[in-house]
Amino acid sequence: MKLENIVYVLGGLIVGFIIGMLLATDSDDTDAIRTVVQEVVSEEVETLRADIADIGAQSANLRPAMIPEYFLVSFEELESWLGSVDEELLDDTVVADIQNVIGLGTAENFGQYFIDQEDSVNNVLSVVHQALMEEAGNDEGSLFTVCVGVDDDPYNPLGQGLYLYVELPAETSEIIPKEWEYLEEPKENDMLWSSVCHTEPLEIIE
Repeated sequence: MKLENIVYVLGGLIVGFIIGMLLATDSDDTDAIRTVVQEVVSEEVETLRADIADIGAQSANLRPAMIPEYFLVSFEELESWLGSVDEELLDDTVVADIQNVIGLGTAENFGQYFIDQEDSVNNVLSVVHQALMEEAGNDEGSLFTVCVGVDDDPYNPLGQGLYLYVELPAETSEIIPKEWEYLEEPKENDMLWSSVCHTEPLEIIE
C-alpha cells in the first residue's frame, strides 16, 4: 500500500470515530466535539504527510544494489597483466608465488601441495586485489573478491583447470582486460568448482 493511501485510510478511521461519537453524544455538545476532532484530524494528517516526505527523501538517497560480474583468467595471463598495472607489484617473490600456484594444476597430491603453498596462494591473491584497487581507484576495495579456483571437470582432456576468479561490481568491470573470460553466472553455483577467496588484501609474506 502506498503511503499516500495510508493517509486516506487513517482519515477514514478517524471520520468513523467522529460519527460514532456524534451519535452517542447530546446535540448540545456536538459542535464542540466536532471542532476538537477536526483539529486532531488536521494535526494527524499533517504529521503523516511530513513522514511521507521524509521517507521519500531517504529513499532517493538509497544506492541501488550492487550488480556483480564474474571473470576467469589463467595465471600465465595474470602475471603479464600484473606487470602492466604496476611493475613494483610483480617482484621476484610474487613471480615465484605465481609459479607455485600454477603447480596446483599438476600436483599429484593436490591437498598436500595446497597446504605447502598456502602462503604463495595468499600472497598472489593479495597482490591481485591490490592491483584491482589501483586500477579502479578504490581505496577500500571491499566489493572485490579474488579467488584461486579449480574446475574439476572430469570431461576436460587437460585435467584440472586452475584459474584466477574475480567478482566485482559491474560498474567497475571496465578495468578487466577484454582477454579475460566473462562468465554469465558465478562459479560458486558449479558443483565441480572449488576455490579459496579473499575480499581484502593480506599482509605480503616476504
